[in-house]
Amino acid sequence: MDNILSIDSFIPKFITKESSIRRKLYIEDEKRKTEEDSYGEVNTDFLRTQKMEFVINLANESDLQRIEELIHRTNQLNATGCIYSYEEIKNFLHSNNYLVYIAELKDKFGSFGKIGVCLIEKSTEIWTLKLFLMSCRVITRGVGNVLLYYVISEAKKQAKKLYCEFNHTSKNRLMYITLKLSGFQEHEKANNLLIHSLEEHLKIPEYIKLIIQ
Repeated sequence: MDNILSIDSFIPKFITKESSIRRKLYIEDEKRKTEEDSYGEVNTDFLRTQKMEFVINLANESDLQRIEELIHRTNQLNATGCIYSYEEIKNFLHSNNYLVYIAELKDKFGSFGKIGVCLIEKSTEIWTLKLFLMSCRVITRGVGNVLLYYVISEAKKQAKKLYCEFNHTSKNRLMYITLKLSGFQEHEKANNLLIHSLEEHLKIPEYIKLIIQ
């Protein structure tokens, strides 16, 4: 659990696609908000109309800048708050001991951009989530557990134990709730470590189409 996040001391060194089109993303968000407000308090009814697609890929080098940006900008929906440099992330991509997934969310208004990252350390019997985060921009879209759903399903297929490192902070309570609702429980013998039984049958919301590329 090294490299604990220090947002104030770090500025991402790249301007990513998401940053360069931030005005466009804001305009699309305003359209979403206007339509959502018209539905009143029943948020699920609104979400069913959005034609959402949650796209998961194994990350590649073209994703490195965005991954670094997400790591340093996300603190509420961030399991560990750990910082990894561009070079460290690149090494993970090319290592047989790690999996790096990146997720994008789309709806009828356009793309939210790349909004989720998952770093898995692999061993013979165990997969450990060393990093799991989601952009706060999608916090109201009910997608917080979709990437987790996929990782849990894959771990079960591979007959691996699944752990998740979690560093409690004053800001990431919502991520802790997301992990707990997805079936993770405290490890009996290790602090800052959660474990999943892989016995629960998880479902993603019916209004979200999951795409694996």
